[in-house]
Amino acid sequence: MATLPSPNASTTHDEQATVRPKIRPTKTLPTDRITFAKQLELLKAWAAASSPPGTAVSNGAVADFMKLNSSTISLANPFFASIGLLIKSEGGYIPSPEVVAYHRAAEYSDNPSHKLAPLMRDSWFGMALLPKLSFRPLSENEALAVLHDTATASNDYRPQIKMLLEYLIAGGVAQRDGDFIKSAKPVFEFKTSDSPSTEQSRSGAEPENLTPAKQNVATAYAATPEGGISFHINVQVSMDQFATWQPERITAFFGGVAQMLAAKAKIEGVG
Repeated sequence: MATLPSPNASTTHDEQATVRPKIRPTKTLPTDRITFAKQLELLKAWAAASSPPGTAVSNGAVADFMKLNSSTISLANPFFASIGLLIKSEGGYIPSPEVVAYHRAAEYSDNPSHKLAPLMRDSWFGMALLPKLSFRPLSENEALAVLHDTATASNDYRPQIKMLLEYLIAGGVAQRDGDFIKSAKPVFEFKTSDSPSTEQSRSGAEPENLTPAKQNVATAYAATPEGGISFHINVQVSMDQFATWQPERITAFFGGVAQMLAAKAKIEGVG
């Protein structure tokens, strides 16, 4: 009669060969026990609980906002603190200015999480991936491979590595295009040049060869001999503003410029 193997018998050599230890990454990853959407809500709760802004907040205070256990709140803290979303302080954590701005922007912006762009750009995963995306789009698998390598994270941590991509996209510094990840389109900040009256107030000197405007209205442009208007805009591109202006805001800006020109031309009798 054949002898059945004991339930407690040791595994065979082949079975042992398939068992490998789970090596911990060298970088702090977001927890996979809280969904990405819930983690963004957590950040807003940290900002809401810090009143006045800059006040240290405990896990318990945030738990009251989120209706979660304090132990659950604490799962997200190591990653938040590692990239500057939260700042460790006596009595808990202080939400960063970017997190506070994100919470406030939720009241008026369609993309409030873009306020997190500076921290996402400066994070270890942002610095690892964004320069490559600025050169060319990467497939999602290529992008994930870059992050796996940077964190020396095995495939066991795939869900958490994928979450890093979601943070970059939420921050507005990267975006999906089908199966590819690419650098987010830059958004420009526009600044009009100073008017003569502004330059005068800065230097204290009386500007030369200036003709007083009609009705004492200061102007940043003058009528040309042909009856046109000399006007220019100095465009300055700021990396910190890439994720803060939406197309609608740019359209509104130029609409405001047009209204300003029309109003000043009417007042000064230009044209």
